[in-house]
This record gives sequence, C-alpha cells and structure tokens, in this order.
Amino acid sequence: MKKLSLKIGLALLFLAICGLTAYAAAPIDPSFRPSNIPFDLNYDAKAELNAITVLNIISGALLYFASPAAILVIVYSGFQMIIAQGESDKIEEGKKNLQWSIIALLVMILSYTIVRIVIDITLRAGEAAA
Repeated sequence: MKKLSLKIGLALLFLAICGLTAYAAAPIDPSFRPSNIPFDLNYDAKAELNAITVLNIISGALLYFASPAAILVIVYSGFQMIIAQGESDKIEEGKKNLQWSIIALLVMILSYTIVRIVIDITLRAGEAAA
C-alpha cells in the first residue's frame, strides 16, 4: 500500500511539474524569449496545417512532458541511492537508473535539436526555392 501511495504521489507531482513547465514561457516578454523555444508557431492563421507545424507541435510536446519525467527519475534515483543505506545492490540499481535517465535526457535534448535543425533547413530551402 505504501508503494502504491508513493507512485500516486509521484504521478501527481509529475503532472504538476508538467503543467508548470508548459505555462512557464507564457508571461515572459516576447523580446526576451529565445528563438528556438518549443511551440514557437509563427505561421499565418489562414495557412493550412503543414508537416513543419505538426513537427513543431510534436517535438515541443515531447520536450515539455518527457524532460520533467527524466528529471524526476534522476531525483528518484538519488533518493534511492541515499535510502539504500550501504546495500550495494540497491546502490547499483540507483546508479543504473541515474545513468539511464541522464542518457534519456540527453537523447531528448539532442532529438529536439535535430528536429529543429531539420525544420530550419527545410524552411530555408523553401524560401530559396520561392
């Protein structure tokens, strides 16, 4: 029962963090925002929904929801190693979780960067052809 309540609590914390990160960029003055933020959809309202817009939406959504999850797993791995109290197999499990969560976070950041680079190259090629 204790593990179930811990999992429910972590799930609620994850949802709260995701909600906060999704709205974190809204109150910032647009002149201070970076040019490559997720959901930066600068397109004409009359334009049709094209593949670039869909890629922007998908990559931004994955970044907003997967990054806090990876950070929560990193924190959980740290607590797991602290709570292990010298038990080597539990410490090794915490190290393994920490290693894979850091790798997952790096893969998420790199995949978002690759998608943004492909979108920028596609937009530049479209502007050059027009």
